Amino acid sequence: MTVRHLAIAVALLLSCTALSCTAAPAAVGSPSPTTTTTPISTANATPTAPSTPTQPSAASGGIEVYATGQLHGDHVWLVREEFAAQDRVTETLYAVPVDGSPMKTVVRRLRDRQAPGIVPSRQISSDGTKLALEQAIGPAAHDGFVVVDLRNGRIDELARGDSEADAMPAWSPDGTKLAFVRRTTNPGSPDDGLWVINADGSGLQQLTGDRGTEENPAWSPDGGQILYDSDDGEPGNLDIWVVSSNGTNPRRLISSPALDALP
Repeated sequence: MTVRHLAIAVALLLSCTALSCTAAPAAVGSPSPTTTTTPISTANATPTAPSTPTQPSAASGGIEVYATGQLHGDHVWLVREEFAAQDRVTETLYAVPVDGSPMKTVVRRLRDRQAPGIVPSRQISSDGTKLALEQAIGPAAHDGFVVVDLRNGRIDELARGDSEADAMPAWSPDGTKLAFVRRTTNPGSPDDGLWVINADGSGLQQLTGDRGTEENPAWSPDGGQILYDSDDGEPGNLDIWVVSSNGTNPRRLISSPALDALP
């Protein structure tokens, strides 16, 4: 082989190697009957032009997941909302490295403008790997919520909201439980109130009830207590309450004539 032929062979080899580095987005395999999975993109995306745009899937309620793998380094979460047609909003969650590196698209969805948006401090697990996302997924279109694994794009229905609305999910500090608010179609129902569920869907337990409107659960750092706001049956007068994570000793923590909310 001449030097010229050797140079051509090396050039072809390098070209093939470069082409092999560009792979199509990975697709999650067939899920279990209780699992809904969307196509995902493993490519990092810029906020304005994801490298592999996809259309929302009806089967996943319009959620697009761009699997990030395990995020490394310090970063903050950013939620961006852009108005869309028919009184809807395109909502995008980004992971923004604090070292100035390009931010990564994590989740995108199209939702009604009046529907609750993503609250990262409550809805993303402390290790940054899972998002509890409120979504109208039941056949009666009541709110339920899903858990999105941000590493691989897997989506699991945790509370369907078939006969009631299950809303405002909040992760425990250790990532093993979620607190949420249940609202039935019958005002004053004993099922209304604060509930907890294990991250795998087991261990559903009611913590509070019969106290009017109870919303916005937030865990104490040690996971032993849950704070929330409640009107205690007096509409228009929200106070801050606290209950042990096992449902014992609910009590008013802060009270004033003003509205005290979002602990």
